[in-house]
Amino acid sequence: SGDKKRADQRHGCYVCGKSFAWRSTLVEHLYTHTGEKPFRCPDCDKPFGRASSLSKHRAIHRGERPHRCPDCGRAFTQRSALTTHLRIHTGEKPYRCADCDRCFSQSSALHQHRRVHSGVTPFPCTDCGRAFAHASDLRRHIRTHTGEKPYTCPDCGRCFRQSSEMAAHRRTHSGIRPYPCPQCGRCFSQKSAMAKHQWVHRPAALGGRVREARELPFPTDPGQGDLEPPVGFQHYPEIFQECGGWCS
Repeated sequence: SGDKKRADQRHGCYVCGKSFAWRSTLVEHLYTHTGEKPFRCPDCDKPFGRASSLSKHRAIHRGERPHRCPDCGRAFTQRSALTTHLRIHTGEKPYRCADCDRCFSQSSALHQHRRVHSGVTPFPCTDCGRAFAHASDLRRHIRTHTGEKPYTCPDCGRCFRQSSEMAAHRRTHSGIRPYPCPQCGRCFSQKSAMAKHQWVHRPAALGGRVREARELPFPTDPGQGDLEPPVGFQHYPEIFQECGGWCS
């Protein structure tokens, strides 16, 4: 009776107007407006705005992972993390960008993507002032200042700033050439090499024996690279050789 009466009362937030059945819930909600995080983890000192969030976090220190993926067996400390992970298997992308209709599996990924449209760049470099839309882009950029190359090729020991650079490099060891020339079929290990190779297919060189110029991924107008080879011609002559069956 008394508890029921208390539960029926509505406690409204003076900031956004959202209502709650319990005053304690309203108090925790207000922390989302003030930024306060009074609940601190005794193990790592990380602060939280909700007691429930702290309780879930502490499962990490206890090593508890009660939420297991039925497809691959990977376990998670929180059900929400499992829900997000399951989209890897289902391919579900429920978060759609209102500007370009691109879809994402996580709301955080959509939030970051929308900076492409808004132009917001909240991550500035403290060395040169250049700003980035994503923290990961800033981390990669900082390596141009520090010289750090954390990605090491396991085949030859060469180091790279980005994992994508190392992945492209490793194709020189494996012989994989996933980028075929749309004109002659010759295959390349790097997309940039394939793009440079297009110079040998310019209309001036082949007397128009190629597809319409508007379909080609390189400039064909006079004065835009039609006569002069691209940078790297002297250093990588194999890219610009005349072609035949190169994908064997």
